[in-house]
Amino acid sequence: MQLQLFKTLWGFDGSYQHAITQCLQAGMHGLEGAAPENTTDLQTMKTLLENNGIKYIAEITTAGIYV
Repeated sequence: MQLQLFKTLWGFDGSYQHAITQCLQAGMHGLEGAAPENTTDLQTMKTLLENNGIKYIAEITTAGIYV
């Protein structure tokens, strides 16, 4: 088993690039948070994740955004 650390996007107001930069600087393996709400954001995130070689855990809810 390998422990992997993910930076959460909950409460994060910055760009995907800024989150990825923080993730890499902290030695984490990826990001975790709500799935992008539109195809433009989805494509942007996908490209950045691939270009930086990090993983993503998408949180999807059936009742909308929650805290």
